[in-house]
Amino acid sequence: MLNYIHGELYRAAHNKAFGGTVALLAGLGIFFHMVLRGIAADTPSFPYATTSYSYSVLVSSPDLFRAAAFLMASLLYESDRRNGIDKNSLAFGLSRTGIFLGKCIAGAVACTVAMVVVLAAYTGAAMLLSQSGPVLLSDLLQEVAAVFPASVASMILCVALLMLFEKGVAGAFVWVFLLFVLPRLVVMLGAALQSEAVMRLAMWMPQNLFATGMEVNMSQCITIWSTPQGMLRCILSGTGCCVLFTLFGIVALRKKDF
Repeated sequence: MLNYIHGELYRAAHNKAFGGTVALLAGLGIFFHMVLRGIAADTPSFPYATTSYSYSVLVSSPDLFRAAAFLMASLLYESDRRNGIDKNSLAFGLSRTGIFLGKCIAGAVACTVAMVVVLAAYTGAAMLLSQSGPVLLSDLLQEVAAVFPASVASMILCVALLMLFEKGVAGAFVWVFLLFVLPRLVVMLGAALQSEAVMRLAMWMPQNLFATGMEVNMSQCITIWSTPQGMLRCILSGTGCCVLFTLFGIVALRKKDF
């Protein structure tokens, strides 16, 4: 198992699409801030050339982290089934569960490194802007801590779906449904039934939880994770999803033939 994880990490480190995407995202972050600074140089009254606006772009969009986790996992593993890599791993004696868990562990490490690189480039470039406004770097770092477990859960679900479906597009549709559509349907169901139990369940889903009371703009920064209780709920919600999607992957893959 350790050898398999080491091999997956080696593959990730030498995956040109993965590395190229990380470099592209980091470059886009830098370019974004250079554009803001350039506009501000020509238009002194331009209100968006501030670190607050820069950080607010990410703080107001926690779903970007889960989407990025899906993208990175897809770049790493989308072609494995099509190219017979999973079959080769089975032929060497690894179980489906072992392959799945090995990919999840290696993918989590690789995606975390990618996130650190991109965020370092983004926040470093933000230093080019005026240090003003209600949204601070600490708000962004709190968001990273709050959404990290849910982002790992997103990656785990992606790995499971890529191993289950012949076509990556089918897995992507299921991923979107489970993470974004289903939570809204549960809210609608709870409202229709006027059921507090269903509504409580809905509000533990990351998609609904992260949006609770969020007000991030040029004048204020209010998020669910800005309080200790809210941060704990975010972490527990994401961790619960990690466990749920891991169990889903293990059970489903045991019944699946490659």
